[in-house]
Amino acid sequence: MSSAGKWKIAIAWKYFSSRRNKQRGSLLLSVSVLALGLMIIITVISIMQGLQQGYLQDIIEVEAYHMSAGPMSRDEMQIRLDQVSALENIALAVPYGETEIMIIRDDGESFSARIRGLDPAAAAADSGFFSQVSLIRGSFDLADDSLIIGSDFAAKNGISVGDRVKAVTVVRGRIVRAVPSVRYLDVSGIYRTGYPDIDSALMFTNLHTISVMGIGHYYIGFKTDALEELRGSLTKVFGDDPPPFAAWMEKHESFYAALMLEKYSMLIVLMLIFVVVAINVRSSFERFLYEKRDEIGIMKTLGASTGEIRQILMYQGMFMSVLSIIPGLVLGVLVAGNINALLHGLDWLVMRITPFSLGITNIVFPVMLSWNEILISIGMMVLFILYAVVSASRTIGRFSPMEIFHYE
Repeated sequence: MSSAGKWKIAIAWKYFSSRRNKQRGSLLLSVSVLALGLMIIITVISIMQGLQQGYLQDIIEVEAYHMSAGPMSRDEMQIRLDQVSALENIALAVPYGETEIMIIRDDGESFSARIRGLDPAAAAADSGFFSQVSLIRGSFDLADDSLIIGSDFAAKNGISVGDRVKAVTVVRGRIVRAVPSVRYLDVSGIYRTGYPDIDSALMFTNLHTISVMGIGHYYIGFKTDALEELRGSLTKVFGDDPPPFAAWMEKHESFYAALMLEKYSMLIVLMLIFVVVAINVRSSFERFLYEKRDEIGIMKTLGASTGEIRQILMYQGMFMSVLSIIPGLVLGVLVAGNINALLHGLDWLVMRITPFSLGITNIVFPVMLSWNEILISIGMMVLFILYAVVSASRTIGRFSPMEIFHYE
């Protein structure tokens, strides 16, 4: 670095850190608020990213797969399975049948739900499925006429492991257009994913049971790390008469869009913290420049240009940014990583002091650090600070050495 650059940095640091700077307290307060705001943004983004990814993984691994083909007949499903068995970009192909049914308890009360029949061998090989499904009671037994239900469905409708329920659906008859199909199923397990739409409506049984009930809606679910390549491969394999197939995002487009809108709306709202602080920073720098107008006049007399004096202010803005980012980033990562312990500790403290509870003891937030969003937040914070400094530095152009020394 040249000597010209070094003296600018030296003067900027002197002005920024000097105890004689009357605006030092205001600048330090701005630094503290910026660091606190960055910590809050990192924590909120990490929680929302964890919730979003948790929901999306539940949808992909349990309900929609990365891509599914169907509906089709069972015979066609078997043919299609043979066709895709040689494709290299498929991690797993799971055949299943699915339809809407009515579940009727012994007391006659009925509930609507979706039932999915899985092939036991294919389901056992689906590690992603079981990474998202937690078995609460019973076992995930895909025997004939077994039934595994979601925790929300079980709690809401009073059904437990060991109960026998009547499953009723409508199928196409040989003589009349639609006839009821009735099957008695034994509840062998209760699962939980954490995604309410799945836990309250989707249940599982054996693929053979679905077939016996006469249901004609069959699908193939694909797990893959190369979604677009898989789409192209399926188009080639299925030829001129392919079954309908869709990626998980196409099936849940509105839900995915709502998650993204919610996350970025929250990010924009939190960015208002930086806007408010930037306004305070601009005001502080304008007062600082007014206090230092005599020194600015001396620098101009000695040959310093308005641009060089603005660079000194820019260096001060950079010092403020660095002193805000480092503690804000460290605290944000620490708080986000320990948010559940902190909230549970706060709930315990409230219960010790008062007879009330915050009701968050049993709540566990999933946390996932999203470095892209964190870097975007840091970049926006720096831009707000530098814009405030540049905006305040326009005052320098109004300082004339002759007028300054005349009044002095």
